[in-house]
Amino acid sequence: MINLNQLRAFYYVAKHSSYTVAAETLCISQPAVTAQIKLFERFYDMTLFRRQGREIHLTHTGKLLFEKAERLFSLEDEVESALAEIKELNQGLLQIGCTKAYANHIMPSIISVFHRAYPNIRIILEEGSSMAMINSLRDFKNEVIVVARMDVNDSRLQFIPFSKEEIVVILP
Repeated sequence: MINLNQLRAFYYVAKHSSYTVAAETLCISQPAVTAQIKLFERFYDMTLFRRQGREIHLTHTGKLLFEKAERLFSLEDEVESALAEIKELNQGLLQIGCTKAYANHIMPSIISVFHRAYPNIRIILEEGSSMAMINSLRDFKNEVIVVARMDVNDSRLQFIPFSKEEIVVILP
């Protein structure tokens, strides 16, 4: 299996044509970079750099590997950016479950406030009975549910009241 630390050392040396700059970029010593590349070359039994005095040049194999490594580390940068965006709530998906009555009367205002604060988060609202929504939470189909308080003995669930409904009886 490929050692990504060794590949990364190779990539930065090839990118900057310098062991010293690669070491600074990777925040490790120059001898550590040299050792990583020697181990990498030895493991695969190939030469990646041709040295001429103080200058280094990629071999044909080194050029091919550099192109692949460049794509790999570019993809790694994309993944890191996507994770940062999700962590900062600049993109993502929120799945909410609630009863039909709450979906029609309470959720529109809650969702609009949330959407103004986090416009790039897509929201999916699922409707169903309180018990169906509790089960959807247990099955990881929804991340949050809004239901009437129920007696459910499940230590994995936490009920947090956010409002009280006043019931009024009116007679003629």
